[in-house]
Amino acid sequence: MAEIIHEAHLVGNQNELQNWSLQKLTSDPTPFTGQLWLNTTSGVLKYYDGANIITLADLTAVEGLLDFKGGYDAATNTPDLDASPSGIKKGDMYVVTAAGNFFTEAVSVGDTLFAKIDSASTLADWVIVERNLNPATETSEGIARIATQVETDAGTNDTAFVTPLKLANATSLSGTVSKFAVDLDSAESTVTRAFVGGVTTFVVTHSLNTLDTQTQLRLISNGKNTLFEVENTSANTVTIRGNGNIADNTFRAVVQG
Repeated sequence: MAEIIHEAHLVGNQNELQNWSLQKLTSDPTPFTGQLWLNTTSGVLKYYDGANIITLADLTAVEGLLDFKGGYDAATNTPDLDASPSGIKKGDMYVVTAAGNFFTEAVSVGDTLFAKIDSASTLADWVIVERNLNPATETSEGIARIATQVETDAGTNDTAFVTPLKLANATSLSGTVSKFAVDLDSAESTVTRAFVGGVTTFVVTHSLNTLDTQTQLRLISNGKNTLFEVENTSANTVTIRGNGNIADNTFRAVVQG
């Protein structure tokens, strides 16, 4: 290579240095302060500050940066990442779009796959980051939905969560009705009415299946609590008596057990 040796500084007067190249060396020189060079063997751009050789950039590391490649269908291995993969580079990233097996590992929709090395060809060559949207169980964390009021009342769903409000409004706990409310109206299928000897008797079928109940009665018109004679006549019925000819749909009964 032809050379021109300068024994004086080149002063650019703020003009650009165009189409020039840094010195390319296969090994680091014995540098002088301020010297810049590219080590073509290691691909590293270096600088000498007068005391230490400083690495300014590792050009070989650029190829290994994170590179999103798109979706991965684990059900069909599309694109091919685990059967006969080719062209995979360190830092290649895929997001699972269909659940299946990645090599021997089960992956779910939303999981992310990262190649740890070029030409990744085994499970150990990849990092799998789970989206953590697996169903919650009694032994593992995950996601779950909130139960509907119907499911809460039924008490048979063992995978959905119950909120305090739905629990408070539940008509059943562990399969047994815990609260029953009805207007004292003989038109209701669970209420009968009779007026005999100056006394009105309502029989309410609550189906609580227990004699250990408490019955509260209130005026429908204003919500005020009212006292009646109450008898737990069976495990599933309660008899309510009041003086006078009490009309249907005047009071509401709440039976708790």
